[in-house]
Amino acid sequence: MKTIIVEDRAEAEIKNAFFWYLERKESIALNFYESVAKAMNRIFTSPKIGNPLTPRLRKIPVEKFPYNMVYREDLEVIYIVALSHHKRKPEHWHDNS
Repeated sequence: MKTIIVEDRAEAEIKNAFFWYLERKESIALNFYESVAKAMNRIFTSPKIGNPLTPRLRKIPVEKFPYNMVYREDLEVIYIVALSHHKRKPEHWHDNS
């Protein structure tokens, strides 16, 4: 069974988004957290589910929120590379993975 590792950059993006929603309304922040967890579970159970971005990167939407979870799969590990907002440029993760 594979392991999921959330890279530092992705972890920071998830936390920043969570706290942004928390400042607005706690229930929205909790829904965001749940949607992120569901996206990670979908990746874990079916790593090929995401749409290819590059030969190594895939993305899946975070349900109910304007984000994609970007990840790559190696033999034994799935790396969560970024949480990408639909309206922001992706170059912060695109060139490095």
